[in-house]
Amino acid sequence: MKIQERSLSFVCFFSLVLSIVSYGQISGKPGIYIRQKIVNDSIAEISVTTNLENRSGKKKTVELRCGIWDHQEFIARDIRNVELNTSGVTSVKQDLTFGMPELWNGPKHPFLYKIILEVLENGKILETRYLPLGLRKFGFDKDSRFILNNKDFPLYGVYFDDTTIYPDNNELFKQLKRQLENVCLSGANAVYLPWQLQTDFAYALCDSIGLIVWGSFNQNITSEATNRNIIDFISQNYNHPSIFFWSFGNWSYQDKDLLTNVDTIGCGQRERFTDLIKKEDPGRMTFHESNVWWIPYDSIDSGRNDDRLHWYRARWSEDPVIFIAGKSDTVNQDVLKRIVVYCNLYDPLLEVNGKIINDRKDGSSEIDFYWENIGLKKGMNRVRVFARRRGKQIEDTWNFELK
Repeated sequence: MKIQERSLSFVCFFSLVLSIVSYGQISGKPGIYIRQKIVNDSIAEISVTTNLENRSGKKKTVELRCGIWDHQEFIARDIRNVELNTSGVTSVKQDLTFGMPELWNGPKHPFLYKIILEVLENGKILETRYLPLGLRKFGFDKDSRFILNNKDFPLYGVYFDDTTIYPDNNELFKQLKRQLENVCLSGANAVYLPWQLQTDFAYALCDSIGLIVWGSFNQNITSEATNRNIIDFISQNYNHPSIFFWSFGNWSYQDKDLLTNVDTIGCGQRERFTDLIKKEDPGRMTFHESNVWWIPYDSIDSGRNDDRLHWYRARWSEDPVIFIAGKSDTVNQDVLKRIVVYCNLYDPLLEVNGKIINDRKDGSSEIDFYWENIGLKKGMNRVRVFARRRGKQIEDTWNFELK
């Protein structure tokens, strides 16, 4: 299957002084670019371009060590001496190649290597940087299907409400970690983060659990200052393999002949802004909302609606799912006129108080099933629904007292 290839770059910063230089302190120049040249099941070829800034006022000779660490050993490494002038930035490109790479493959297998860079002078380490490396190849085929590592990869997306007030402390990390794990549990594999959640640790969480990220810019794109801030923001976050797309507002114009004058101006702004992003980050794509089925996070928040979470699990997840809906409702005759089950397996069976109930009916979707006239009794009732997959049985049970 032929796809449009996309490479990904990572970025960080080096200085040759005691403190690490931040992005703004070196005039917006990225420090480390890691470009994926060839990535497939057989080989990975990447290049690492490191920008070294000498602010000592003296000529220096340093040693630059660059390697790929697989959590056990270096599987590729390049070491070289670099001559630095008294001032300015020196760019050093190092090529690294190795065979049979382990690929970053979404929530199922979000494998991360580490890029480790060290700058040494006279045998003394001046600075060290660790960057995540998620090797993958992605794009869209001629039918606009998303392709990850040469395989069709349907995108199921969850978005977070940008009006939510999040705590600004360690509790935010814990809360967001739970929420993103809930996203994966639902079977979703993509997430749209609002502006206030686009922090380094949020992206790092998505890197590690395999969520495909849409980064959004909900700002006035006509402002030059905003353009500069967004360009800086993109450059700072090249190093996160979870980021696949950049989004700037809900622009969805298709036919220019149908646009009003105001819309035409907005469409022109969109095109200019797309060019701006592509120039800064040619390896990623801008947002196209028709390629993803987006739902609000509230729909899968188990603390608010456990039934909806399992409905999406049954619909999206590749894992076997079977779940009795309504278990959190008050048990009464009205609730129990029917038993509803979400299941992504063939031929689920219902057992009530040890007796198989026939006459299963299909619900509103391919994963909804229900039974009526289920023969409940006063006192304790035991409901069990089960199905088999490849010889293994999965089930869900519900024990309750009917008064």
